[in-house]
Amino acid sequence: MKSKTLIKEIFPILILAASFAVAIHCCLVNTDRISTHLQIVGNPDEYTQHWTFFVLPAVSLLVYLLLSYFQFHPDRCNYPYEVEEVEEAPALMSRFILWMKDFILLFLLATTADENDVMSVNVFVY
Repeated sequence: MKSKTLIKEIFPILILAASFAVAIHCCLVNTDRISTHLQIVGNPDEYTQHWTFFVLPAVSLLVYLLLSYFQFHPDRCNYPYEVEEVEEAPALMSRFILWMKDFILLFLLATTADENDVMSVNVFVY
């Protein structure tokens, strides 16, 4: 890997590490039963095991690996238009996938943190 590419990969790797750190933190802090469903009044009625904290970080890792594959092999992507400038298309696709990877991993990290009550992410749409 080129050093410039390695520098660009630091941010997604830090997001992945933070996602797994949130899951590990929640496993260590939550020693009692983990509720997965609440009744209308707020009482939990379904519970799960501690390993479910690692579902979203595992999905994040799979998304990272898949998008990294396409980032380093942009010629295998399905372009939605006729490629006119063959030399520039792979570089553009690679940069697009890098940005897409960052945003998707940030979304999954926020979802993991919100699901595990580490941070509350409230978005109101009016």
